[in-house]
Amino acid sequence: MYSYIESYYNPASAVLNTEDETVSAVCQRCCSHSRDDLFSTTYGMMCRQCIASHIMRQLRLNRFPLEIPLLSADHCPVLLLHAILPVPIVSLIIKMSYNYFYVLEHPNALFVECPQCCVPLTLPDRNEFNYCSCSQCEVHFCYLCSWEPHWPMTCEEYRQWCSKWDEQYFIEQFNLDEGERLLKIKCMCGKFLYAPENTAHGTTCPDYRCRSIYDRNGMGVRVYPECLEPKKLIKKKFANICATARNERFNASRKTEFEEAVAKIFFSEKDVHKLKDFRKEVLFLVENCTAWLYIRLPEDHGRLKTLVMQLLQNFLEFQEEILHPRAGFATRVKELQAAVNELLASFRRCKRKQLSSSVE
Repeated sequence: MYSYIESYYNPASAVLNTEDETVSAVCQRCCSHSRDDLFSTTYGMMCRQCIASHIMRQLRLNRFPLEIPLLSADHCPVLLLHAILPVPIVSLIIKMSYNYFYVLEHPNALFVECPQCCVPLTLPDRNEFNYCSCSQCEVHFCYLCSWEPHWPMTCEEYRQWCSKWDEQYFIEQFNLDEGERLLKIKCMCGKFLYAPENTAHGTTCPDYRCRSIYDRNGMGVRVYPECLEPKKLIKKKFANICATARNERFNASRKTEFEEAVAKIFFSEKDVHKLKDFRKEVLFLVENCTAWLYIRLPEDHGRLKTLVMQLLQNFLEFQEEILHPRAGFATRVKELQAAVNELLASFRRCKRKQLSSSVE
């Protein structure tokens, strides 16, 4: 930020007059004689307190750009503020100045904060998807609500969807058989573990300090598992697609395998980063488009659902070819990108059609 605002606060016409400095050994504002606290300014010599008061008054009134009267032959006036004001105040001035000058060059700029690592981010322009990614921790999020990206859903639609889907997915992720229940088991250490009823034998406690193993006889002492019935809040034809996409996205080992395979195929760090992001974006798109179809249920939802399923299938084939490279890999990348573009275009048309019909 500092390097960006330096040129704005570096007056080329300011000349340090050393003769006035030796002649006038008092503050031009309050007549202070403390030589250690005097600084050369555009108004003559001024003491630290008067300069601080001058800056703080502008800051309280939100007057930007600030007039910083300090003169220096070698340094930007903002840098000299460290000798006048506390570090947090100087940091605030730099941040607010950056925002002010950046908006002058980019009128549609947006300043957000990463919801995961709290790093401030600057977007030169808004985008159709309300989508942003953090350069520090690489998390992807909606800059309007700070939740996961959720286009084509609005933030309110996404909240409605999550209220049902998060509850159902908790059980969906275990891929229960027909009629099978999920066991909620309380370990001796106090932690809870969850396991499908038919395969619960041998399940290990998630606490690495305990690692007790659940078997049919209990964990040394008798346990009484709680049986959780599968939630059916969302129709299976929608839930299955969303569950497949989310399982892929949350599968840490598969994600690591993919990233390692990509790093071996591509030597360019830019290409590696691009494909990692592309994988995440496709999975978000599959899940969110399916959710939007469930919420809106447009007239041609059958055709759109087919496009989503085709995209998911293309992605799974693409991922396999990344993990096990073979001839035709470049073609598969182009096919997947084409499928993404077709899906985006179809959902855009459908959203516009629904919007126009609601206006009428």
